[in-house]
Amino acid sequence: MNIGEVADRSGIPPKTIRYYEDIGLIRPQRSDNGYRAFRETDLHKLAFLGRARALDRGLPCPSEPLRGRNAGECSGEGHRRRASVGHR
Repeated sequence: MNIGEVADRSGIPPKTIRYYEDIGLIRPQRSDNGYRAFRETDLHKLAFLGRARALDRGLPCPSEPLRGRNAGECSGEGHRRRASVGHR
């Protein structure tokens, strides 16, 4: 699939998909002409990230749902907000 098809199917804009590629969340293959060639696994990851964003979990970085709670790489408002909600 090309980036337009993946954007249509996942509901995530192409610019955001390129950003996710830049930060390493997805790694589409490249065709001989250099175009991105997305696999079904890439589409599933993007759909998951889209659902997480739709829940407005206050994620400090988009990779958090894929890494798990104890990744330690991201910190910020999302972590503080979740911690305060858990202690009410």
